Amino acid sequence: MEKRQKLENVISLLPLVLIDEVMERLPLLDAAYISILSHQWFSSWPSIRTLELNRQFIMEVFRNRVLDANGFSRLVSKLLLQYYDPGKLRRFQVYIPGFPALDSQSHLDVDVDQWISYLSRTGVSDIYIENRNYFCYMLSHSLFSIKKLEKLSIRGFKMITPETFNGFENLTLLDIINFLWPIAH
Repeated sequence: MEKRQKLENVISLLPLVLIDEVMERLPLLDAAYISILSHQWFSSWPSIRTLELNRQFIMEVFRNRVLDANGFSRLVSKLLLQYYDPGKLRRFQVYIPGFPALDSQSHLDVDVDQWISYLSRTGVSDIYIENRNYFCYMLSHSLFSIKKLEKLSIRGFKMITPETFNGFENLTLLDIINFLWPIAH
């Protein structure tokens, strides 16, 4: 126990700039685990500029648990809405796995809408969202208000473009697959 306290004290004494640098370079799951080591490391958690909830991350988190839409949604919402400093987040990636019982009555579309709405109020420049369900969710109009958007990759969604939308002026990459773009009336 005494050895662990000494280790925690040494870790806690590292300069915040160094802690931020280490946290930024770690895979997300490792950063989450290491943030438990000390209060100072936990407080550095929001300084991570990239939130990559890719397929590998999702499968690792749910390795020994049933992957259901509600648990998945709570995880993404908690990580995005609670732990991230909105001014520092630059890249958001989420892989939405196929859920066997998911249909158009699911609340996951509401959560995706909240994530997009939240991202529209951040400094995010890169968004990658891949939906592996058979049901295409309607994306929020908030997506069109992200001024600094440089890279956008969306798969498995539908959306209606607002009439006032004039394009993303900073966009350098657009990747749209399995996308429904209904005609607005």
